[in-house]
Amino acid sequence: MASRLAVLIAAEGSLSPADLASSCAGLAELSFVADRAESATEHGDDSMLLQVAAGLAPTGLADFADPADCLAAVRQAGADAVTTFVERLCPLAAWLNLQLGADGGNQVPWGRKDLHRQALVQAGLSRIRSLPLERPEQLTEFADQVGYPFVVKPIDGFASRDTWLLPDRPAAAELAAGVARGEHQLAGLFAEEFILSTGPTAPAMADYLSVEVFRAGGREPAGAFITHRPPPAWPCRETGLILPSPLRPDEQAPLIDYAQDVLDAVGARRGAYHVEIKPSPSGPETIEVNGRIGGFIARAVRYGTGQDLGRMALTSVLGQPQQVELRWDRCVLGLLFQPPAAARRVVSAPSRREVSRLPGVIAVEDIAAVGSAVHWRNGTFGMVARLWIAADSHPDLQESFVRVTEFLTDRFGYVDAEGQPVRDLSWLATVAGSAEQERRDVDERRPG
Repeated sequence: MASRLAVLIAAEGSLSPADLASSCAGLAELSFVADRAESATEHGDDSMLLQVAAGLAPTGLADFADPADCLAAVRQAGADAVTTFVERLCPLAAWLNLQLGADGGNQVPWGRKDLHRQALVQAGLSRIRSLPLERPEQLTEFADQVGYPFVVKPIDGFASRDTWLLPDRPAAAELAAGVARGEHQLAGLFAEEFILSTGPTAPAMADYLSVEVFRAGGREPAGAFITHRPPPAWPCRETGLILPSPLRPDEQAPLIDYAQDVLDAVGARRGAYHVEIKPSPSGPETIEVNGRIGGFIARAVRYGTGQDLGRMALTSVLGQPQQVELRWDRCVLGLLFQPPAAARRVVSAPSRREVSRLPGVIAVEDIAAVGSAVHWRNGTFGMVARLWIAADSHPDLQESFVRVTEFLTDRFGYVDAEGQPVRDLSWLATVAGSAEQERRDVDERRPG
């Protein structure tokens, strides 16, 4: 059991600086380590995060590109275990734990999603075929084996960045041609068979979900729960999260058990984990497994329950788990509004004040400014708006979701790479159509 914990901090973590401040306050066992190079700037997310951390607990600097320097900083802090909420730092945290003799998931090859897939196939938990890419012609060779569509993504990727969904041979040929022209690189990418689904996991939701699991050293979790998603934006961009799950407990239990099996297979033990799952005709399949809680989920839990998920994650790593028994006061949707795939620049946008006045909106965290560059390859972080919607029920939440989406679709304007206007209503149609279908289903089930 760890007695003192070092947290590696950087921008784009699954806990914001405000969430981090709340979660860490009063935990005397904590210290922070930030990247010396990234923290040297006077402005930006890293600088703000460093200021927050320094006000909460002892905070040191190290070169995150030099594991030995990080180990020296962690030891100087007196820590005997390490964790992080930043996906790209999970491999470093695992290596540091290995050197310290801690058991915080150090068997997992974080940053190697290709190896995760291999481990799951070997354990009989996945049937998905995959292939690390080195040559453009492998794209068509792989398609000949698995068929279309298939996915190409970074081995160490996160937040849907540089994730291609190739629906047919012309799309694969276009990607291969881009590689030949030097526009893309295959190094660090791998191809995976597309996971067929059984359809939306719940009405007006995507066909995949995630399971957040908190472990204090064994298989029995300190807690676990399911998070749903709105439909993704083309090609594979996440558009938000929805809590709590509308699934019955008997529908949730097999998915949580499967996530536990996944964590066992990859060697994850103590800490907080995020397992993305797609129910398929042959059983649940893993999209990916991450060594930290999912992005924005802690904020959703705080809005819906008032409880502190980040603190639960930290105490799990310390071997001092708090039972995760979430008591939902309202339904919450975190909307990560994405531009059309062809868009390259924002030319018109609503004001934060306008968005905050929409029915159901409880917080507006970010609205892209006019002139902002956008690109689908930025994945989740290519969003043009981040806001939160709450309601007393899932149907009410869906109604507000549709209204907000209609407003944002109308008020944001874009141009493509040639400066031509871009307008795409397909995602709005999916969202509105799903909500309308749910309303019809409810009416049909209503007695009388």
